[in-house]
Amino acid sequence: MDAADAAAMQAFVDALSAASRRCRFHAGVQRCSEPFAQVLCRTDGSRRLGLLVAVAPNAGGGTRIVGEARCVTGDDGQRGGREFAI
Repeated sequence: MDAADAAAMQAFVDALSAASRRCRFHAGVQRCSEPFAQVLCRTDGSRRLGLLVAVAPNAGGGTRIVGEARCVTGDDGQRGGREFAI
């Protein structure tokens, strides 16, 4: 992960509607901070098992994130507790 990845994730989350952010994060996330975007981009092979993003061209010639999927383990430490989100 680098700063460009976190910035792209931040822009993606901030572009979601309030209802989409609430459904995705199960909370009223108003804005994606830079530290939160960095956490979203990080995988560690233990708790944060995977991240897949879909990108599309943007008007400036670069790309932007248009979708993402992830798999994380549960916070409760129980075996087999996983969450998959698209």
